[in-house]
Amino acid sequence: MNRSAETWLRARELADTRSRNELLARQFCQHLRPDTTVIDLGCGGAANLRYLSRFLRVEQPCLGIDHDPDILACAAEHLRTPSVQFRRLDLARHLSHLPRGPQTAFTASAFLDLASQDFLIRFVELARETPLLIAMTASGTPRWDPVETEFETTAIDEFLSAHRRSDHGFGPSVGYDAADRLSELLSAAGCSVTTVQTDWNLDFRDATLIRLLIDGIANRLASLKCDLDINRWRERRLQLLADAVLVCTVPHRDLLSIPPGRGGTEQ
Repeated sequence: MNRSAETWLRARELADTRSRNELLARQFCQHLRPDTTVIDLGCGGAANLRYLSRFLRVEQPCLGIDHDPDILACAAEHLRTPSVQFRRLDLARHLSHLPRGPQTAFTASAFLDLASQDFLIRFVELARETPLLIAMTASGTPRWDPVETEFETTAIDEFLSAHRRSDHGFGPSVGYDAADRLSELLSAAGCSVTTVQTDWNLDFRDATLIRLLIDGIANRLASLKCDLDINRWRERRLQLLADAVLVCTVPHRDLLSIPPGRGGTEQ
């Protein structure tokens, strides 16, 4: 894994850990049997499994799934636990290859907003009968304080939303509506679904992550050839960050789904 990707994953793990809804995570883990395998989709560097480890049984079987062999190698290096295994799999093409049944449960973090409607439908068919925890799904564009100009805000929101809805390997993405779409599909399947807002609330203490956000937005917009003066926007944001007065809110949602007939917790 290249250094920039590793820096991003490390920085966002700190914000995710602070922002996630602990109650939903606890409830998810309470619905697991001792022999249930927790399958983490798009596991990346295993941040989600590290977070859940504080609530899971010590020997709870876990399986991290990702398509990137370098990221999987990094995950295995940073989570050396006998009960945790990792597997390379292209979820867009081979979702049906995942283990399924009453001895499985699914989770993912910072993943769902990249998926297509078709993927969500196929995933619900797979996961409707198991406990499911989907964390830190992006649900809106960043909000800055001090604010940008109205033109900048509108232009950036439009371009970021369009990028989020583009094809990230699963077909056209549902983007910021992903948590709501999944909730609707699971509810229609008879599951008990809870969603909670879990926004990043970032300030000068999160300078590394904010700087990465600013640079990422600027680079993305530059590649799209929009009419905005990207360099001017970037420099103003970075100066406000250097002055320790910049605050950024990035909307996210956590979702917990419990299948029909599983209202109680497992022992």
